[in-house]
Amino acid sequence: MKKSLGSSNKILVGLVIVALAITAVVFFDRTRTPEEIAPTDTTQNTKPTPTPSTNSDKENPTSSTIIKDKVVLSVPFTPQAPTANWDELHNEACEEASIIMAAAYFNGDTAKTLSAESVESQISSLTEYQTEEFGYYLSINTAETKQMIEDNYNVAATIIKNFDEDDLKRALSEGKPIILPVNGRMLENPNFKVPGPIYHMLVIIGYDDKGFITNDPGTRLGRQYRYSYETLYNATGEWEPSGHTTNTNIKQAIIVSK
Repeated sequence: MKKSLGSSNKILVGLVIVALAITAVVFFDRTRTPEEIAPTDTTQNTKPTPTPSTNSDKENPTSSTIIKDKVVLSVPFTPQAPTANWDELHNEACEEASIIMAAAYFNGDTAKTLSAESVESQISSLTEYQTEEFGYYLSINTAETKQMIEDNYNVAATIIKNFDEDDLKRALSEGKPIILPVNGRMLENPNFKVPGPIYHMLVIIGYDDKGFITNDPGTRLGRQYRYSYETLYNATGEWEPSGHTTNTNIKQAIIVSK
């Protein structure tokens, strides 16, 4: 009987010790500071927030303008040599002629062809402006052309880059003619004196199901002259005077507005 009681006491004591140990562990765990508790890793099952896709090549603002089936703006025409004097100045006067045509449209000139006297006077004034502003006048780039039309006429101009066909049609649907810098030789206009100008500007005035309609000052037959979009786009470029060439990797156009 004594042996049995002794064994029972030992078991009881053992149970008490185990209970005390468990209580101590629970108490210690609850008193740990937040920094001591390892954070739960939630990164494995969390999907990263997607980055909105952007087209870095597209630099033109979107517009809600409805593109019309056909547009022909009543932009008056002039060749860049209105008196047929194709000297050095007039061989390079496509920028001036393009500006004069676009400005005449917004000034309400309803003539189909501008008077030679008026055009010659304006070419002379724009040549003086370029000489004073840029230090040269025979060929100027897109940004300089934009500056020249805004400084000399009561119109606004916006350069669009990496445009597509709808960008051009949308501007024209809004009543805005487009001055386009191009490699003139790539236009393959049969009315140009061979081989054609390495750098050229013209005015896009409309489009229909046969292509884009332009006032091309490089020929006296340039009124409402048609080119395909592909021809115009492929020829589009920027003047690079250092190499005396047109860089057709740069696609930009000047949208003219009031």
